[in-house]
Amino acid sequence: MTGTKKARRFDPRVADLGRCTRVGTGRRAAHIRGMVEGMLPDVEWVDAEWIGEAHRMRKDRDEVRALRRVVALTDQVMGKVVEGIRPGVTQPQLQAMIREAGRDLGAQDVSFPPAALFVKSGMAASEDPFVYPKDKGLVPGTSVAFDFGFVLDGYCSDFGRSFYCGPAPEHIAGAYRALQEAQCELHRLMRPGETNLGDMFGLLEAAVERRGYGERLRARLRDGTLGHQIGVDLHENPWIRPTTDVVLQPGMVMAIEPKLWLPGEYYLRVEDIVLVTETGAESLTAFDRLMFELPL
Repeated sequence: MTGTKKARRFDPRVADLGRCTRVGTGRRAAHIRGMVEGMLPDVEWVDAEWIGEAHRMRKDRDEVRALRRVVALTDQVMGKVVEGIRPGVTQPQLQAMIREAGRDLGAQDVSFPPAALFVKSGMAASEDPFVYPKDKGLVPGTSVAFDFGFVLDGYCSDFGRSFYCGPAPEHIAGAYRALQEAQCELHRLMRPGETNLGDMFGLLEAAVERRGYGERLRARLRDGTLGHQIGVDLHENPWIRPTTDVVLQPGMVMAIEPKLWLPGEYYLRVEDIVLVTETGAESLTAFDRLMFELPL
């Protein structure tokens, strides 16, 4: 076969693929497929990203220990960085603080580029929440939403919290309080063998709605996507969204990340790494839920 002869000059292992009729690849091997696909015209290429997902979905004891370590490190980083949230600091400066604190505590990498996002109360409403100039320093009356994570011993974290520079108006302080309370209520409602991932957004939405902020939740999570599983990859299947039909099982570990958004006023987020246990759910993320208003 012509394709096989070309492939043999490229790499003997590619020639072995020419003996196959179907070859499956995942996301990480996409670049390899791109290089050799034309050399093997008789091979059918299929998406095999799903292979192993059922196994990865439930973490064993050692994996849970590894996730506890990276989540604890992430909590520590937030504790260090919060000390730097002061008037005049910029978004890039806070992002640099996150990276530096992670390195100091032993993180091997970030799991995605860290974000520290400012929204000034009283700004003109916009379809884009993040129009605060990157090089402009923080001023009183501004919310700061964090989204970051690290890699430690091959496992990822994903974290979110929000703060307010100075005293917060009640409609903003109340929104963050509602978000945290609804998140905790959802954790209490999660039951292995009973709760479906597809129902979790509705459970959280109802909790936020009772506290008067349902529209603010729907403004940001328009398709109901509430988070994802996490482990050796930052984003693992199945995702937490209304279209998912998967019942919770012990050993599942997920990042649950609700947000509230009122254009021109605030963008607030909470994100916890949550372990499904034999009897319920445990938030591995332990950072202070009451810390919100920061002194000037």
